[in-house]
Amino acid sequence: MPPEEELPSYPGHSKQRKTPSRDPVVLSRQQQAEANRVKIRERIARSYGATEPGVKKLISAVNLGYHWGAFYVDVERKQCFLFDPMQLKSNIVAQNGGVHCRRANAEEDGPDPQDSSSCGLWCLVVLELLLFGATHDKWSNYWSDSLYEAGGYLRMRYLHKVINLQSHFPVEDEPEEEK
Repeated sequence: MPPEEELPSYPGHSKQRKTPSRDPVVLSRQQQAEANRVKIRERIARSYGATEPGVKKLISAVNLGYHWGAFYVDVERKQCFLFDPMQLKSNIVAQNGGVHCRRANAEEDGPDPQDSSSCGLWCLVVLELLLFGATHDKWSNYWSDSLYEAGGYLRMRYLHKVINLQSHFPVEDEPEEEK
C-alpha cells in the first residue's frame, strides 16, 4: 500500500496525520484544590472590579478573624503591598494567598505594633498613605512614629468621614407596623 501522501484526495480523506485521541487529563487532589483556589481568586478580583478595563489601583482591608490587615495593588506599576499592623508572618501568608507582594511596613522603617486593638485604624492610615503617593522605597518620608500620638484624632477623623458618607446614602425609615 502506498504511503498516505501518495493517495489521491477524495471526499472524507485527509492527508494530515491523525493523532490518537488522548484520555482526559486527570488532576491530582492538590492540583484540583489549586485550580479551585485560582477560580476563587479570579471571582473575588472580579467582585472588587479589578478586572474592569481602566482600573489603576485596588485597595481593601482584610479581616483575619479578630485582626485586620490591608492590601493595595497598583496595576500600572504592577506592584502589590501588604500591611499587617502586628507584623505577624502567619497573617502575611494568609493575606498573600500565593501572590508575590511586598510588605508595606518593613521592620526597619515602618510602623511598629503599639497595641493589639488599633490594627483597623493603622490599616486605614497605611492605605491612605499608599493612595496619596507613599512608596515602599520612600516609606520613611511618609510614615512617622508621631502618628501613634495622633491615634485619637485619626479615629475621630475616620468617624467624621463615615458620618459624612452616610449622609449621602440616607437609610430609609422602617415601615410602621400595621394595626
